[in-house]
Amino acid sequence: MFVDKRGKLLGKVNVVDIIVVILISVMVLIVLTNFSNRNVETEAADTIRVTFNVDDIPDIFSNSIQKGTPVRVQKSSLAFGKVMDASISDMLFYGVNSKGQWVASPKPNYKSAVFIVEGNGTYSDGQALLGEAELYPGRYIALVLGMTTFYAKVVDIERES
Repeated sequence: MFVDKRGKLLGKVNVVDIIVVILISVMVLIVLTNFSNRNVETEAADTIRVTFNVDDIPDIFSNSIQKGTPVRVQKSSLAFGKVMDASISDMLFYGVNSKGQWVASPKPNYKSAVFIVEGNGTYSDGQALLGEAELYPGRYIALVLGMTTFYAKVVDIERES
């Protein structure tokens, strides 16, 4: 047949060598395909404003959310913007009273905050990429403001014109 007793194909090339060459060729093609399909951003980054909401903040930590405070993602410690505006209010919780009606009551020593972070990144279809943080409305993300970590919800994302 085509392979002789020494394992040579047509008496010239080893079958194992052919398999190794084919595997290496396939691996090189995969690597080249992955790198060539990367979308390279040639445009300048967008200025993006993201509105976050944080509830159940102990009073002692609520002063960490101030205008100008740098904002980082907790897991990578990558700064992606700074606080542009902040609104801090008393935390409310809701429950049913003795008449069966829903009522709001203040939660002592706790605050609620809504703050806007501005940074440079990529904006597309209501979603944003700020640094390594992929943001979209409804996403919860651990943010570090100053020395305090907050678990914040993305409420809105806007691109500055």
